[in-house]
Amino acid sequence: MRGTYTSRRSVSKKPTATGLEKLTAKDNLLKEKQTTIDVTKLQSNQAVPKDKLDNSSISSASIVEKHQSQEQLKKRNKVLSKLLIKKAQPIGISEARQGVSEAKFLEYLKRYFSQVTQAAEFPIPESKRNYSADFLIVHSATGLGIDCEIDEPYALRSKQPTHCLNKPEDYWRNHFFLERGWIVVRFTERQVVEAPLSCCKAIANVIADVTGDKSYLEQLESVPDLLPYKAWTTSEAKKMAKKDYRLSYLPEEVRISVLSRRSRGFKQKRGRKRSKV
Repeated sequence: MRGTYTSRRSVSKKPTATGLEKLTAKDNLLKEKQTTIDVTKLQSNQAVPKDKLDNSSISSASIVEKHQSQEQLKKRNKVLSKLLIKKAQPIGISEARQGVSEAKFLEYLKRYFSQVTQAAEFPIPESKRNYSADFLIVHSATGLGIDCEIDEPYALRSKQPTHCLNKPEDYWRNHFFLERGWIVVRFTERQVVEAPLSCCKAIANVIADVTGDKSYLEQLESVPDLLPYKAWTTSEAKKMAKKDYRLSYLPEEVRISVLSRRSRGFKQKRGRKRSKV
């Protein structure tokens, strides 16, 4: 209920005693008229509709709840920022060959997340090699970092199995990033090609779960949840390679490029054989 009154100067000279009584009565009447509509309705015994009172109560409760939520989020962000201050930082950008599906997925990531870096390098202790992260996504309010990886079952050129469940390479790689303050999220290549928005939603869910910030998730509310995909073993990856499994879902331009390269390679091999004869 509002009760604000407007102050006005209605006298420019000193009034007489009789005039003062009249002026006082006039001022009181004026003040009553200057009360807000809500107060006037109550004073004239006009009932305020119940739905308006209910809506007003709900609106006030929502504002209070939102304010409390924002305060809790600020406190949570402050705690997380202190915990993540020692998170390992990349030393540069890798020049290694990028996966064929990464460029397109980067476009989706940049559409929904403000801090995205591709191919950031981290030094491996007691080694001359570096780890290259496919994508780093950082939550600016807390510094929460996500290492997002895209796993292919085999290499397109050599057809050698990669990211296999029964091999320790990815386990030690995950351990490296987890120990240094990063969260690791791994998608299969097929998931990012066929459901890139659902992959973005999965990342937004991680941010919401850890930081309490649901602003990214709200943008992707209508997007279906990401369907799980079974990890593969070395023998399964070899079978996939033999059937050209990756060409079944990669974009057409990639398929054409791969098949064209293979055709050129086959012709060159035949030419070398003939020259030997």
